[in-house]
Amino acid sequence: MEAVTTGVENVLTIAGTCLTTITANPLLMIGIAFPIVGAGIAVVRRLIH
Repeated sequence: MEAVTTGVENVLTIAGTCLTTITANPLLMIGIAFPIVGAGIAVVRRLIH
């Protein structure tokens, strides 16, 4: 059980580091934000129609 907890903590640490890096770099933020926004728009369109 301790190994699972350690693994989850490591994944959260890596995810936090990635988010910090992305938010610190405007080009990465744009590169990540556009696909997410596009996917969100596609989902809303499907829900409406």
